[in-house]
This record gives sequence, C-alpha cells and structure tokens, in this order.
Amino acid sequence: MKNEYRGLAAAGLSVGVLILWYTVIAPPPKPQTPAAPPATQQIQDGEAGSVPSLPAATAPAVGISSRKEGETVLLSNDLVTIGIDSLGGVAKSWELKKFSGNGETPKPVTLAEVQGGILDMELRGANFEAPSPIPFRVANRSQNSVHLVYNGKNISVHKKIVLDPNTYQLRMEMELQNRSKSTVTFVPVLNWGKIPYEESPQRGILFFKSPPDKWHPIYSKDGSLKAVPYEEVPQTETVSGKIGWIGAQSRYFIGAIVPVGREAAAVETGQYGTAGQGDFFFTKLVFSAVQVLPGDQWIQKFNVYGGPKELKNLQAIGSNFEKAIGYGWITVVAVPILFLLQFFYKIVHNYGVAIILLTIFVKLLLNPINKKSLKSMKAMQELQPKIKELRAKYGKDQQRLNMETMQLFKAHKVNPMGGCLPMLLQFPIYIALYQVLWNSVELYHAPFFWFYKDLSSPDPYFIVPALLGVAMFFQTKMMPNPSADPTQQKIMMLMPLMFCGLMVFLPIGLGLYILVNTIMTILQQWMYNKGIRMRDIVTLRVLNKA
Repeated sequence: MKNEYRGLAAAGLSVGVLILWYTVIAPPPKPQTPAAPPATQQIQDGEAGSVPSLPAATAPAVGISSRKEGETVLLSNDLVTIGIDSLGGVAKSWELKKFSGNGETPKPVTLAEVQGGILDMELRGANFEAPSPIPFRVANRSQNSVHLVYNGKNISVHKKIVLDPNTYQLRMEMELQNRSKSTVTFVPVLNWGKIPYEESPQRGILFFKSPPDKWHPIYSKDGSLKAVPYEEVPQTETVSGKIGWIGAQSRYFIGAIVPVGREAAAVETGQYGTAGQGDFFFTKLVFSAVQVLPGDQWIQKFNVYGGPKELKNLQAIGSNFEKAIGYGWITVVAVPILFLLQFFYKIVHNYGVAIILLTIFVKLLLNPINKKSLKSMKAMQELQPKIKELRAKYGKDQQRLNMETMQLFKAHKVNPMGGCLPMLLQFPIYIALYQVLWNSVELYHAPFFWFYKDLSSPDPYFIVPALLGVAMFFQTKMMPNPSADPTQQKIMMLMPLMFCGLMVFLPIGLGLYILVNTIMTILQQWMYNKGIRMRDIVTLRVLNKA
C-alpha cells in the first residue's frame, strides 16, 4: 500500500473499531441501586487536626419521598419566587421568572425540589436533643422576608431569611440560643441538594453527542474552584480546607451558600437515592465544632445565591464567587471579550448580530498576526520543491539533510516556525471566545432571527453546520500548505467534514462564531493573494486590484 493511503486507512480503521465497540462490544452500564450514604470518609487535605472529628452521616434528614411538609411562605421579587417550608426552613421551590426550561410547555427554571433540603441546617454531634429537620413556626413574614423560630427544651433556634429586591440573592441569619444550664456543643452543617436532571436533552448518535447539562456539586476550597461532575460524585466524602462556599450548578445556573465572616472547615459531597424520584446529590457546608455557654448564643450569617451565572451578579456576592463561571486560566482574556459581547448587544439588541460583530472585531484586531502567518506559510510552500530535492539527495544522511535544510531556510530568510508561532499567539483569544460563547447565560434562549429562537441550542435545521463545511472546504483550498506530504494534504481535506459533523451538536451561537471566523479567514487569504490592504478597502482601491 502506498504511503499516502496508509494514514487514511488507519483513520478509517480507527473509526470502524470505535463504532463496533460502542454498538456491539461494549457492555451496558450497570444500574446503580439507590442507597443511603455510609459513614463519612475523612480526607485529610490540610494540616492534621485542622478539621473537626465529624460524626458519621446517617440517612439524610431530608431528601426522602416520605418527607412531611410544614407551612409554606412565598418570598418574591421581580426575578424569583422562593417557597420556604417551615419544616426545616428549607427552600422547596426556587423559580426564576425570566428563564424558562425546554419542552413543548416550558416552565420557569427551578433550582429546588421539595426533597432537596436546600438551606437545611443539621446540628450534627449535638450533646442535646434536637429534632431533624427542625419544626420551625412562622413568627413573622412579608413579601420578601420570613422569621422562623423553634423553642426546644435546651435551645431555641431563629432562622431569618430576607430576599433582596431586584436580585437573586438571599440574606440568611442562623441564631442558636442556649437555654440550658450547661454548655451545648454541636457541628453546624448546611445543605444544598439537587436532582441532576438535564436542562436540555443530549443530541447525537453513538459517542458523538452534545455534552450533558446535568446539575452537579461545586465548591470553593482554599480559594480554588472545584466542580464535581455528577458521574464522579462519591457516595459520601468529606474534604477539609478553607471552604469559601458550596452549592450546585448547571451550565447556565448556580445555587450556592456563602458564609459571611468566617469560612467553613470542610465540605461534604455525596449522593443518595429516592424511590421514584431519581438520584439526589448533596453538597454540605461543614463548620468547626461550636460550644455555646449557658445563656449565650451562636450567630452565623450567610449570603445565598440562586440564579443565572451572570458575571456582575456573582461578583456582587464576593468570596471569589465569580470563579463559578468556569473560565479558568483564560479569565484575563475572557472577561474583556464578555464585556465586548455585551457592548455590541447594547448597540444592536440581538446577540446573534453581536456575535458576528465581536468575531469581525477580533479578526481585524489579529489581522497583522494572521498576515505574518500567511506570509511565512507561503514562503515555506515555495521552498517545498527544493526541500524535496534535498531529501532525494541526502535522504540516507539525516544529519547532512538537516544541515542543508537549515542552510536553505537561512539563505531564503524563512523561519520554519513562522507560520505556527503567530497562530499560537492567537490561541488564548480563540479559547476565550469559545469559553464565553459556551458558558454565557446571555445566549440562553436568546433569539437570532426567523426560525432561530435559541442561540444556546444546536441548529435544528443543520444550516449553520452545512455552511461551515462549505466555507472550510474553500478555506482549505485557498490556504497555502507548507507540507508536500500527500497523506497530510488528504487528511486536511477531511477537516471540513469533521467540523461540519461537530457543529451539529454545538450551540448555534458558537457555530455562528466559527462560521463568521472562517469566512473572515477566507477573505483575509483572498486579500493577501491579491495584495489588497485594509487601507485599499477604505479608499476603494480594492476595485482596481480585484
């Protein structure tokens, strides 16, 4: 078999093996039997003794289908409606008024379920009797606040919750008063539980599917973000450290509990099953053990957020909460790009058009770097016949071949890395663009035009992927190929088909960016081949040169 066909044969064989594995050979996944979490596993991640010795976590106090309900108090503003259950003081509903889910009859996005036990506080390891969940009574209420009270034999507990106007933020205060004649001790633990249903169904065939958008645990430990994919949630696990906040997130939304004034000592994550309800996961904020003297009290305040992952809203919470958006190391580039996207939206009032303007702006900004890259690749392409001659002459003497090749580059003033280095400089910007368009809640159900009603969902008519495939085919034809290897050239011709298939599963907004970027690249290549500069376009000299 000729060398130029071996690469294609290997690629085809690899795809065939993958298809055979996923359709015939691979065993079906084993069903998971819901079970209550076992005793807590301690993972020492800091100094020895820095974490309190926590009692074993038995069956969760909430999150079971037989959970009783108390009196419900609704807190509401223009953005959210939150239902607070007096039994445990938990949030059993949390609807976002301006965001609807998917389906034929879309309902408001909800961050809470009755069984989730969000905002439930456990008094773990207490040396006194305390019911779980705590049966509060409603002492006071208003449209945006509720005051819950429990008076027991040894303690009284006050839970005050205030919904801030025109925000997705709650302010919560927990107060435990010691009414006994001896010191009481306990470990405060706050919960955020969730069912990991998908906000949008997966699309695709076999292993070519869009990423699932399941809710999963997330927390901040020692200033760093830790997101736990639902598939990797342990049965029960406790990690020590300085815990800034805990919660749950999906691709566009997040709910979290942020302690004010002091950090927690550990975070506990795990899962448990509920008959007929699907599997729950929980993330718990675990404080150091508390001692309260007779007649004294323990007070802890919290900021609670439940809403879209909008940068300005997360920044207002503090505690590095904005890291939850997930830009990672590319944040320094991604944030300005997000501001640019929002700036263009304020001008055109259409996020699809804003993406087009943003892509054009970035492409023009990087035009000098692209021009250097094209120039270097064209020079390398022109040297390919001479490089081929050197290979034929010195093919058996690799050292001599390398020396002669470098002399050839030097004589023609060509840098073999000149085509790659400018492209590498652009990677952080393109990665940031991808991250912004993938994670931006601004694109959630945002319309573009005509039948495109949701920039965050895949193209239902496959128009954008098809146009991208055609554009990338022309781009591959026009771009100078610095390599004379026939196999590599054939593989490059397969790239348009691969990208076309990939875009079938990605959001329209992201596909729109890649399509416009490809068209701009073709335009830049055409201008370079014709010797047309930007100033020629401005002065209309392009008509003469074209």
